[in-house]
Amino acid sequence: MGRVPAAAWRRGVRVTLTAIAVFYGCRYGLGDPTMALYAVFSVLAFSLLSQTSGPPAVRTRTLLACLAFGLVDVTIATYAAVNTWAAVVAMFVFGFLVSFAGVCGVRVSEVSTGLQLLFILPSLPPFDPQSLGSRLIGLTIGMVVLIVTDRVLLADPGPPSFAHQLAASTDQARALAAGIVDAGRLGGSVTSDELDQLAAEAKATASSIRLDEVPLA
Repeated sequence: MGRVPAAAWRRGVRVTLTAIAVFYGCRYGLGDPTMALYAVFSVLAFSLLSQTSGPPAVRTRTLLACLAFGLVDVTIATYAAVNTWAAVVAMFVFGFLVSFAGVCGVRVSEVSTGLQLLFILPSLPPFDPQSLGSRLIGLTIGMVVLIVTDRVLLADPGPPSFAHQLAASTDQARALAAGIVDAGRLGGSVTSDELDQLAAEAKATASSIRLDEVPLA
């Protein structure tokens, strides 16, 4: 069995502690089961069932946008759920819009599952518009705590930027070119072994900027 990547266990610990904190805090600290359900569900929806990628600042902006969208999402679904036809039409329209919005970029496609689940949860029994306040507060608590823990609790630095990888590859190519010139000059100081090493390093960094090696985001 292979080793679990460091990023995976960090995310696992972070998600577990965050989910426990928001659920027990809302359920027993604030005494509201509905709030607890929506708090823990928002954490799981955007950290386990769908995940954001990129550097920390980008992940924070994505999650804040999901919070804003999710508040509208839960409100519409809560009121639509009391009428079967309204719920069917709202589910169809919302599902289509979220699925189609994935063509706008990877940021939307990454969180589309979480956004759809936020619409589905209020559509399930109990159909209780009176609990909308608890639902929205729970969603807000869960997302805010998730955003904070994503930045401070075993935070993932994110992959190196493409610009950084491209610069590193260019530097290695420049070093290889300089080595070839030096090796071909009478009395050059670069040996064949050193030239082979430069070539291997340049090939490795060049491979890192292939599109199939660059993170999708």
